[in-house]
Amino acid sequence: MTPLEKAKQLYRDAFMRWCYEPSLEKNILTAKSICEYTCNQVMGDMGADRGYAFWDEVKHILQTHSHADLFVNNTTTKEELDLWKAVEYRMDEEGYEYCFEGYSSWSSIKDEEFHRLRKISKEVIREMRIYVHNKIKQGENHE
Repeated sequence: MTPLEKAKQLYRDAFMRWCYEPSLEKNILTAKSICEYTCNQVMGDMGADRGYAFWDEVKHILQTHSHADLFVNNTTTKEELDLWKAVEYRMDEEGYEYCFEGYSSWSSIKDEEFHRLRKISKEVIREMRIYVHNKIKQGENHE
């Protein structure tokens, strides 16, 4: 495994396990902080002759590369592109809520960030429906 591959692995794992803030920027900072801490711990436990240079390079990559460089898989096949276009079409033409609640779970898309955001979106839509319903009930009780 190259230092770049290791950096991407660490970053994706940290991002998916511990980054659940609505703010992408906060999640990026958290994931990078976790990765840097991990590198420092590993480097602190080993001597210069036992892989220190590898982990130093991993740490450097984490510090200098963007979220897109570390998280996004930049190789998209024709089939994957067609799926992304289908998602966009469903959101635009049939509505965001139906796209994710009624139409499909989009399990054929193998993108962790997409499914993390899809899950958050569904929860927010559910909360909004409950909030609106409760406001209606409150209004009806005051009539």
